[in-house]
Amino acid sequence: MPSRAPRRWSVLHDVDRGRGNVDHIAIGPHGLFTIETKLHRCGAGELAQARGHAAWAAKRTGQPATPVLCVARGSSRPKQYAGVWVMGPRHLPRFVRRRRGSAIDAAGVAARMLR
Repeated sequence: MPSRAPRRWSVLHDVDRGRGNVDHIAIGPHGLFTIETKLHRCGAGELAQARGHAAWAAKRTGQPATPVLCVARGSSRPKQYAGVWVMGPRHLPRFVRRRRGSAIDAAGVAARMLR
């Protein structure tokens, strides 16, 4: 039986964009996720902010990025609104582990984020 490659993740916190910050960036073997965290709200402004973070990360790394808005005091299951995945915190770990995008080098992408 062939051996499976280890699943490697890099998680960055409070990443400076020059104009604001991205709360969290999770980079795994099958995806790049920008995660904006809000205490209660999920309005048009917060969705636009999350999309902007993903666009910035994609441009910076050359990899597609999935925008996520995690509502800290929410409990909702993942649902997409205006191109952004919105969910409560208990659903976030499973969501990022189960999403499948293009295979990427998590450590290499993380290094590009920090340049």
